Amino acid sequence: MEKGCETSLKLEESMVKTYTNKVIADLIACEEVSYKKVVADEKMHIRKIKKMMK
Repeated sequence: MEKGCETSLKLEESMVKTYTNKVIADLIACEEVSYKKVVADEKMHIRKIKKMMK
């Protein structure tokens, strides 16, 4: 069980890093990015994570 939890944590960390890199790339690429959209995307990502953890 502990091994499974460690694997899940590593997967989650990887997903967060990937998402963070995508958001940073979006912000760098477009000066007109709506911060409301960034916040909405972040909330959607959090919902996906919570759904996966159920």
